[in-house]
Amino acid sequence: MSTILVTGASGYVGGRIARHLLTLGHQVRLASRAPSAVVGLSTDTDWVRLDWQDDASLNAACAGCDFVVHLAGLADADCARDPVLALRVNGEYSVRLLEAAIGAQAKRFVLFSTAHVYGAALTGTVDETTLPLPRHPYGISNRVAEDFVLAAGAQGRIGGLVLRLSNAIGAPVQPDITRWNLLVNDLCLNAAQAKPMVMRSSGMTARDFVPLADVEAALAHLLTCPLAAWGDGLMNLGSGRSISVAAMADLIVGQARAKGLSPQLQRPEPTAGEVLAPLHFGIERLRAAGFTPAGDIAAAIDETLDFCLTQVKSTP
Repeated sequence: MSTILVTGASGYVGGRIARHLLTLGHQVRLASRAPSAVVGLSTDTDWVRLDWQDDASLNAACAGCDFVVHLAGLADADCARDPVLALRVNGEYSVRLLEAAIGAQAKRFVLFSTAHVYGAALTGTVDETTLPLPRHPYGISNRVAEDFVLAAGAQGRIGGLVLRLSNAIGAPVQPDITRWNLLVNDLCLNAAQAKPMVMRSSGMTARDFVPLADVEAALAHLLTCPLAAWGDGLMNLGSGRSISVAAMADLIVGQARAKGLSPQLQRPEPTAGEVLAPLHFGIERLRAAGFTPAGDIAAAIDETLDFCLTQVKSTP
């Protein structure tokens, strides 16, 4: 088994990644600015305190690691409030960690980026050859980090992989996350707590939703497959299938009713002439690397509903 450094392990996606790697038997080191036990992760996990502006701290975190998986970053809302901080956290700090990983002679560095680098509302076919046009500080700052990772890989300094993640869905490892505002999380939480499921739009937008179970499995596969399977180091990570936001809301209602809940969905009617623009989020490179997502959306919704029913205290 390998020694793997995971940053952002107290977050929504990072927590699931860390837990999955631990269950596979890897030696996982979790890096944080404020190490603490995370519900759902082993209490004897190796946590290290990370100072992003201190090279010695970054070097120590990477020392002895075979792989570095980088998920820590500034969320989209925080990026919008402070674009300069977004560039520092998502850009500069990622480059600092990359250089530390190279200095520690880690074999591979995986950066979790975002589909937001392609732009705001995605339509048509979006694959890795699509020109990135980020317009939000979140997408722009992630794009900066991407280029450094891809350059390091192309120069042979380290195996570098950028994963542009679509809309991940599924239960977190702990209730104390900051991502309950995400569409599926928000609707599931309100359904579980017998509160109105309020949508701000008609839902006539297509999105690629990928279960966190597939994200976990994809990463585990990519860490151990031949480096040549990474190609140029850039991959979309999604389900490869899109549905409308409205259809996703309807799926949540159906799964909630199957659990004996009585969800109340409030959704504005489409405006005159509003139609659904199709989206194909291409994952052909991921498939070529030997991984095909299962895409069990219903299971991801069910686990989220169950988590909300059993783990999340009532919210105002």
